[in-house]
Amino acid sequence: MAHEVNSDLVIVNTSGPLAWPGRRLKADKIAAIQANRLIAIGGGSDLENIIGDHPTVPVLCLARSPVARRKTDAARRARRQQAFRSYFVDAAIQGFARGLVPGPLQSQLQAGVLVGLADEHATDLGLGLIVEASSPTALSVLTPVVSGSVHQVTPGFVCVREDFSEVRLSQDEQR
Repeated sequence: MAHEVNSDLVIVNTSGPLAWPGRRLKADKIAAIQANRLIAIGGGSDLENIIGDHPTVPVLCLARSPVARRKTDAARRARRQQAFRSYFVDAAIQGFARGLVPGPLQSQLQAGVLVGLADEHATDLGLGLIVEASSPTALSVLTPVVSGSVHQVTPGFVCVREDFSEVRLSQDEQR
């Protein structure tokens, strides 16, 4: 995505883990986007290791804000639940042809599954929640996105319940 943006400046905010697989993931991201500068926020040996892995890339080190606080898993879940509730507040149930779902992902179609909706250029338009997937030819999806612009429906691995809390699909359900 970074290479598709026509901009003089691209900022990539990576995920939080710094050690073990997080370190490898960051190294892969830095290589993939061909970063010409790193901005490191905070400190510690794990962050220093990541910086040391890329000695030719200039680094700007910044102190963590004194008002920054770690969030508990429960706080993050509550925030996502509220974000889903707000996102779907003006949504309507719309029908989509089941053929808009890529073949290998057809098995993931079930009520409550969060789906991504894209246009004919594969540009993301928004999200939807499968309401009904029992028809062999159609899907009912709750979404604020206008249905006429949707050309692809991609199910994810998260189910959203009626109260907008979420649960990840099990490995068996992902197949």
